[in-house]
Amino acid sequence: MNLKEALSILKTASGKGNYPIFGPYLHSDGAEIATSSYDSYARFYFELPFKGDIEFDLIEKYLLLENVEFKSTDNFLEIKFNNTRTKLNIQHFDFPFQYKPKQDGIILNSELITAIKEAIKYSSNSTDFVYLCDKYIFSGNSQALYRYKINLTLESPIFFGREYVKVLKEECKLFAHKNINFIEYDNGFFCFVSPSKKPNIEPIVKQINNAIKGSKFISNVAPIKDGIKNIEPIFVGELEKEIRVVNENNRIKLIGESYMNGVADTLVNVETEAEFDFVVDSKILKNVSIDYDIYKPKIENRLLLKSNIKPAEILLVVEDK
Repeated sequence: MNLKEALSILKTASGKGNYPIFGPYLHSDGAEIATSSYDSYARFYFELPFKGDIEFDLIEKYLLLENVEFKSTDNFLEIKFNNTRTKLNIQHFDFPFQYKPKQDGIILNSELITAIKEAIKYSSNSTDFVYLCDKYIFSGNSQALYRYKINLTLESPIFFGREYVKVLKEECKLFAHKNINFIEYDNGFFCFVSPSKKPNIEPIVKQINNAIKGSKFISNVAPIKDGIKNIEPIFVGELEKEIRVVNENNRIKLIGESYMNGVADTLVNVETEAEFDFVVDSKILKNVSIDYDIYKPKIENRLLLKSNIKPAEILLVVEDK
């Protein structure tokens, strides 16, 4: 990993604001560089021309310049480039050191990274975490549950936060040690703390499995997404964009209603024999990729989406009419 890529990961681990005091700073001991916040930490093996701590947003741009000269003392870093001289203050904080244990983990590949990125779309706004365990990747919020079936060799389950998706790289190693999750690169690592409260997986598995049993195929999601485009102008200025989806003479009818603007409906050019009449948030369906098929489970107030190319399911909360 080059310095530019490492700095991007280090920035993710840096703190915002004045707590902890070293949070907004890049730390260098001459051989290694590191950043830390109250819940994340990153360290890489790079030699920089100073020892101490300089504000990250300040030093980053200079480190990536070409044809630049550095000269440092205990308290200052002098930078020369393009007939310009800059003198930066070097702080000396009691910067923490995070130990990285030697432990087996899973090697990230494109399939796993894609699944995590998709799962994060259905994570809760309050936690923003995806849960990885031996057989599944899970996420959920008040409107949806997401499950991806995959065999992972994990000594401990892993929580993965929304803000950490950007640090995922193919071929790096992911593992958990106690309550800390590690991503190990060829010349450094990134780690973050898991929330103390772990989800109860069994009810989630049971609920999705029960939804699959006896569910009736409605349609692929693609023509539904096209139908939503036809009626969504009715929602201009609205925050809520719920649509009614109903079987009308074996055709799928979408109805959008706005208290301020009026009503719009469209017939989707798909025939179906499944019986259904429900209200769903159109924003969720719009964001679903077209490899998903839609099913109506026997369970009330639920809608099942199953991918036809990958082992993934999404269980949505709807309002049956």
